[in-house]
Amino acid sequence: MLKGFFKRNEGSSLKWKLKELRWELKYAWQRVWRGYDDCDVFGFGDRIIKKITLILEDFIETSSGYPAEFSEDEWNNILKEMLEYFRNANEEYVDENYNFELSEQYDFMQENLKEGMKLFTKHCYSLWD
Repeated sequence: MLKGFFKRNEGSSLKWKLKELRWELKYAWQRVWRGYDDCDVFGFGDRIIKKITLILEDFIETSSGYPAEFSEDEWNNILKEMLEYFRNANEEYVDENYNFELSEQYDFMQENLKEGMKLFTKHCYSLWD
């Protein structure tokens, strides 16, 4: 994504930056026309987890409605719990925040993804604002 292009390529040669910029523009064009880019296809599972996490973070911050069967606090707690499960299913987040052996890390991430998907499935049609 172009937003962090210069920060990600800080210290790189001009030739490298131009090459990377070409790819970034290609992916931006694909997102405009298809709604997704090749990077989304290459790492579909990881990208979905990251996108759900980003959307949930924004949803929690900006949402003003909640389902009738919950109070506002109950709904916010459900959303925060769902967000935490999806964060803990993201390999980059887990690498930065925990110190696991590889086999333990995979099991931890898999269990969090499972629980996050349960909540997501249960409340999917309530994720509106």
